[in-house]
Order: sequence, then C-alpha cells, then structure tokens
Amino acid sequence: MELMPKERMRSSENDVDRDRLNEMPDEVIERILSLMPTTLDAVRTVLFRRFGNLWTSIDTLIFDDRDFLNHMFPDGSWRTDAVKCRRFGVYVRNVLMLHKRLSIDRFLLAVQFNYHKDNIDIADDVKMWLRFALDRHAKQIVLSANSNRQFMEDHSILPNFTSQSLVALRLSGCRIDAQLRVNLRSLNLLFLDQIIMCDEAFQQFVSGSPSLQKLYVLRAYPMKKLSFSAPNIENLFLLLTSRDESDPLSLDCPNLENLVMRIYSYLPEVINVSSIRSIDVRNFVYATDTYEESSVLKMFLGKFEAAEVFKLSFDASAAFLVAIENLQLLQSRWKCVILEFSMFYEACLLGISQLLRSSRHLKELIICNTRGSDAACLVQIPVCVSPQLKTITLHCDVKPCNSLLKLVEFLLESAPVLDKLVIVPFKNGLNEDDGIEFVKRVSSFPMASTSATVVLRDRGRENREVAYEEAFVIFFVKVSAENINFQSDWPYAIHLLAHIYNADINSARFLWKSIPVAVKESQPEVVAVWSIGQKLWTKDYAAVYQAIRAFNWTAQIQPFVTAFSESYTKKMFQLLLAAYSTISVKDTSLFLGMNENEATKYVLNEGWSLDSASQMFAVKKQSIVTEQKLDASKLQRLTEYVFHLEH
Repeated sequence: MELMPKERMRSSENDVDRDRLNEMPDEVIERILSLMPTTLDAVRTVLFRRFGNLWTSIDTLIFDDRDFLNHMFPDGSWRTDAVKCRRFGVYVRNVLMLHKRLSIDRFLLAVQFNYHKDNIDIADDVKMWLRFALDRHAKQIVLSANSNRQFMEDHSILPNFTSQSLVALRLSGCRIDAQLRVNLRSLNLLFLDQIIMCDEAFQQFVSGSPSLQKLYVLRAYPMKKLSFSAPNIENLFLLLTSRDESDPLSLDCPNLENLVMRIYSYLPEVINVSSIRSIDVRNFVYATDTYEESSVLKMFLGKFEAAEVFKLSFDASAAFLVAIENLQLLQSRWKCVILEFSMFYEACLLGISQLLRSSRHLKELIICNTRGSDAACLVQIPVCVSPQLKTITLHCDVKPCNSLLKLVEFLLESAPVLDKLVIVPFKNGLNEDDGIEFVKRVSSFPMASTSATVVLRDRGRENREVAYEEAFVIFFVKVSAENINFQSDWPYAIHLLAHIYNADINSARFLWKSIPVAVKESQPEVVAVWSIGQKLWTKDYAAVYQAIRAFNWTAQIQPFVTAFSESYTKKMFQLLLAAYSTISVKDTSLFLGMNENEATKYVLNEGWSLDSASQMFAVKKQSIVTEQKLDASKLQRLTEYVFHLEH
C-alpha cells in the first residue's frame, strides 16, 4: 500500500527570498545574544544592521579579562603592559553604562588580579561592577578572582550583599569581612572557594541567607568552625585540604541532611551532625599508619552512625577500604551503601567485609566497577552475615574481574534474606551470550537465600531506559539450587517485543538472528512477535495490525502486546495529521487498524469532519501550544546560522 503523503509542500520564489532574520522578533535575537560565550561577542554584533543596539538588552553579562585582552592583543603583549590591561576596565565600564535592561539573569566576572597589579583602582572597580549586578536584580552572580593571598588580605573587593532576587552566588579568590552586610532573602546556593574568611564572617553570611539550601566550602581560611543550625541548609559540600592537624576544622551542623566531603590529609572534628541522612566521600587521602590515626578515623565514622546512605565515590573507595581493612568499626544504621571503583583491587575485599560487619541494618548495596585485574584472587574473606540485606546492584562490565566475582560470591553467601541481585552492564547494547554466561557463573555460587533472583538489566540507549524499566522486564532468571536451561527459559518473546515497542527494529533483527533455531521451532509466540517486526521493517504499516490479531497471545505477554498496539495506533494517527489534509475513510481505517465505523468514531472525536458524499475526512490540524522557553543548544545553532547569513 502506498503510504506517501498525497499533498506536497509548496514553496515559491518569494519564500526563498524572504529575509527571515529581519522577521525575527527582537526578543528572540536578544535571547540569542545572551547565550553567546562572552558579552564581547554580543557587543560586536552592533556592526550588523539587524542587530543594532539589541545587545544592550541582553539578560546575561559575562566578562573575562583574559579572553578580552587576548582578543584585543593576540600577540600576548598585554601580559607585561599595564596600560593595555587597563583597557579591560574601560570596556566593562562602558558596557555597564550602556546596558539598558532593568533586570538580568546572570552576571559572571573573571579577573586575573596578577595582571592588574599596577592598577590601584581595580579592586574598587570590581566592587562597583558587583554592585551593578545586585542593583539589576541578578539571579546568579559568579566572581572568579585569581589573586594571591597578599592581594586578598590587602584589598576588599566585595560590596554589601543586599538583594531579594539573587538565588546563586559563587565567590573565589577574595576576602569576606565580618563587617560585610548580608541580606539575601532568596539565596539558595552559596559556593566559596579560596576565600579568606573568619568564623564571624561565615556566620554573618549564613544568618543573612535564610533560604540557603546548598553550601559549598572548598578552601576557607582561617575559619576554624563550620557551625550553623539553620534548618534550611540541607546540603554541604566540604573540601578538607592540608592544614594544621592540631587545629582542625570543626563541624557543628545539627540540621544538616546531606554531606559531601573531599578528604585530604586530615579529618574534621565532628561536634554535632545528628540529622545527617547521606554522606558522600569523593576523595580520601588519610594515613592510618598509627593506632592514634586509626582511632581518629574510627571515631569520625562513628559520628555518622545515624545516616541512612553512605557513599564512596570513584576516587575514594579503594583508599578508604584499604584504610579500614584491619579496623573494627563502630556499628552504624546505614541502610544503603554505594561503592564506586575506577579500578577494583583485591585489597578492597577485606575493607568491604569490615564495612558490612558494622552495617547490620544494611538493606541495599550498590557497587559500580569499571575495570579490574584478571589475576586469580587469593584473598580469604572472613565469614560475615548481613541479616537485612535484600538488594545488591552491580554496575560492571559483563566480563567482570576475578576479584569482583569473589566479592559477589562472598555477598551471596552473606545475605540470608536476599531478594535479588541486579546486574547492569556498563556498555550499551548487551551481548546476550556474554550476559547469559555471566548469569550462569553467578548462579553457580552458593547462596544463603533460597529465594534470590538474578536480574540482568540492559541499560540500552539512555533515552529509552525509562521505557524499558516501565514496560518490560527484559531479562530475568530465577536462581535456585537446580540447574536451569537458560536457552529455553529465556523470555525471548518479551525481549523481542521490548525492542519493537521502542521502535528499535535493528536491535530486534539482531536479537532474532541470535535466537537458537530450537527456540524458534518450539515457541511460536516468538515467531509471532517477529512477524510484527517484519511488517515494521518492510514499512507495511497496515499489516502490523493483522500480525497482532493473527496470534492468540499468552497471558504473560498479552498486556505488552496491547500496550504496543495502543502506542502504535497513536503514532499512526500523528502520521496522518502530519501528512494529510484530506483522506478517505477506507485509508484511515487501514492506518488505524480499525473497521470503518470505529475509525470514523475515533477521528470525529479528534475534531475531524466527514463529507458523506465523497467519504473523505477533512483533517483538523492540532494547535501546538509551546511554552516560551528556548533550548540553549538550539539557540546556539540559530546564532551560528544568523552569523552565517550576515557573512
């Protein structure tokens, strides 16, 4: 059946010659200019007739002295010429003077103070520029100041922060004085890096930000006590770098819920974190060579015993687990432990054993491993029982290293109430042979639980993962002490229909080719599912419905077939909307897989009209309602297109 649209789009010479750039609303062009990498790029568009002075109404201002001076003096002579460096200040002042928009969205300022050391006014300039952003009701302000400690101590570059609009503030390379007035009622995120700030100044900033929820403190000196009781601050990101171990930073945050730490050289003194729910250790560089150091680590972890989630990220897991392998940890109430490994080492096994011993309330264990050694694993892991562990999720390659297999074996022996082991391969497009072989190997391990299920989940394409999760259980294997014939028990019909449901016919074809002949001969339902795929592959759309109705589906797969049929009907209806302005009743019924009466009722409910004499439908195009929000990536491409037209 010929399915090409019966009407073609027409274009005239006038359409080809239209000046689409001039037809664009000013608001669209202003948005395009706001998305340019720097404000300098937007200012330069004044040379184009259509753009004119529209740059003065952009809602994003980005000033970077290095980019500006490199553009003005490509030979790099500005690095040693103070006069040339002053051009940046002149440029910023002129832009702010000509800018007309009363409110802005973002204000970003990057200044390399080392290049402006001969400009005694630069500190006052920066303070004035930040004041401009606050007066224009900026929602985001970023100050990235590259300066040495002496400059920060000698110069104050921050204005009083008073704003009802500011929601995100990032400061780096500056000094925050205790005398600074702060009144930021809407501030949600505060990021501090390489800051000179005392305890009093920190308290001043926090107390003046009653809506603050996310706090990042990377390097702040000489602050000694990170203390706040505000219930609104839920997330704290803390970077602990080298400092005097006899005077460590202390944490007193009784209402804090989520803590992320990068630990280098020392551990903070934890006073009160009684409300903590989640701990994420991103880096861990801490020696436990002495008894005193081990005791400090033990007591440190004990302060977080009430948390529910404990996570070790890629750069922390191995070092942390090696540090605790001989340490008797205090008992915790952690319900979920997440371990991420960039490289899984045999030496980590004992540390995991110690971690599980101290986590008697653990219900979920998640392990992410990218690679490891294929060398034989000789470590003997002491017997351990996890009485409440119900779910183990393993993100790994389908051919994991021997050390990781040793860990899986240990976990299966240690979890008497385990419900399921979920295996999620990293690579896209799971190879069935490797997957089945992996499940076979895991199923051969002795298990403490008699009701455990191994789930081999295909990550698939990122944009289809939700559809896989909600509509189909792609792979499932019931594990028991008996031997299982994986080839015959594999749910090929469901797996094949999953690919078809997601319009991934190529994957369905490859799967069909890999299904054993014996399965195809003994399971007619698999052949019936592939019959649907064949019709889609040959684009015989109307015959898809015939293939669906031609087989008496089992109760297991019937809901999935019904879901696909409904989805396919909606897709065909959208095709008719796009391709036709008029169409016959007969053709409509073929497209929708219905008889003529059902098809007529269906489309009339969608607003179509019927000419009884000619038996033709008049298609009613659906109005498209879109929010006035523009995707940044599309606008970037549109910007490039506009410049191409001008040149």
